[in-house]
Amino acid sequence: MNIGMRRCTSAGFLLGGALILLLAGGNRRLVEPASGSSFATGHAAVSAHLARKSFSGAEAGAVKLVYRFSKVSKRFSYRLALKQRHKWRTIRSVKKRGRFAGSHTMSVKQLFGSRPVRVGSYRLVISNDYGSMRLRFRVVNGLAVVGGIAGARQVGAGGGHTCALLAKGKVKCWGWNLWGQLGNGRTTTSLTPVRVWGLVGAKQISAGFARNCAVLTDGTVECWGGILNDDASGLFIAYTIPTKIGGISGAIQVSAGIGYHNCAVLSQGTIECWGMNYHGDLGNGTTTPHLTPVAVSGIGNATQVSAGYEHTCAVLSGGTVECWGMNADGELGNGSTVTSPTAVRVRGINAATEVSAGNQFSCAVLSSGAVKCWGSNQRGQLGSGTSRGSSVPVRVRGIKHATRVSAGDDHACALLSGGTVECWGDNFYNQLGGANTSQSSLPVRVRGVAKAKEVSAGSPGYAGGSHSCALLSSGRVVCWGDNQYGQIGVRAR
Repeated sequence: MNIGMRRCTSAGFLLGGALILLLAGGNRRLVEPASGSSFATGHAAVSAHLARKSFSGAEAGAVKLVYRFSKVSKRFSYRLALKQRHKWRTIRSVKKRGRFAGSHTMSVKQLFGSRPVRVGSYRLVISNDYGSMRLRFRVVNGLAVVGGIAGARQVGAGGGHTCALLAKGKVKCWGWNLWGQLGNGRTTTSLTPVRVWGLVGAKQISAGFARNCAVLTDGTVECWGGILNDDASGLFIAYTIPTKIGGISGAIQVSAGIGYHNCAVLSQGTIECWGMNYHGDLGNGTTTPHLTPVAVSGIGNATQVSAGYEHTCAVLSGGTVECWGMNADGELGNGSTVTSPTAVRVRGINAATEVSAGNQFSCAVLSSGAVKCWGSNQRGQLGSGTSRGSSVPVRVRGIKHATRVSAGDDHACALLSGGTVECWGDNFYNQLGGANTSQSSLPVRVRGVAKAKEVSAGSPGYAGGSHSCALLSSGRVVCWGDNQYGQIGVRAR
């Protein structure tokens, strides 16, 4: 499956009979007209409702407006107003002519046209020849405090799910669970955090596309969820509870890829990887998949590793970065687009403190606090202010005091030294955390996040979407973006 798939939005009017529309992932809808609605005398000619009264800017493209005309109308209009400083200001007015009757649906985002969806309260008036109706709704920034999580020490945003490392080495996960990635012995999605069964003594976790892994205090590694799609046998191996990875000892860090492979750094500086190996993702010079870990060739002084979609990157003890695997978009950073099953040096990186491999792009934090990225840039995920990809690292504009970086599907986020978070790239689901739902090739400040200690940019779930999460100094976890599977830790309202 290509997790880098692009999302599409619906447009235009859809005609039908009796329509029941729910917000994607939601389970409630507003069926009563808003207060103050009016009708033409003698006619119940206009009726309308929204899927909800309140939703995030990210959800503005998914929430639907449903309206009905009981007679054939020759005129249809709507007027959208935003409340600012206690006054309503019209931001869009549309008039149409034609034959309008029966039930119609329209994406709320259509109401805004080319305007950005701003946080605030809105008033919508729908009219035809026979009457009018007024609806009110509000757009919020979508930041959610995850309930049931306190004293967290780490957070990992995966593919439609999220996990948090808690005190005493316990782990809780929430969201998508088709392949057991919540680790509770089941395959049912959970909108609230559930305990990973039997896992204690975890000191570091990593959330991937369909699986998660943890390093335990004894240096072993345990993983749960979908582990490997073995094309030779046609078998998809999935574990709904944590399972020890044989052959790993002395591990200091693990990375569950946003594709189908995983890697771990061992105490002596070597790296071992396992899983799919289509393009040399495992770095052992072959393209043969391995259920058990194999050593990455030529690396003996690694300090950190990150498994991306079909490539992997590692920071070495001197601050250089080496990558291996798929390189069609220049995600290996060596100035070429030639795939390599063995590690190659990333050009121009000499003082890296962390690297993160995403979906066909990679990013690194430098000791100076700058961030550089390389690879695919169709959604602005390199943060360079353009949409041009690069096979060598380019600086993320405006980032000067970064301490951490996380590359996800088509977006990335950086934690700054003051505890704020900035993100850039794709923003269809508001995974950048701002009020505007347009993608951005420049970093934007995540609204409402302060005193953060860690940030994690997620990859899509099975049907697409993406989210981001941050760990705060209080030990609480906040998330924003797509919530189709409950991955931001709140129930759909």
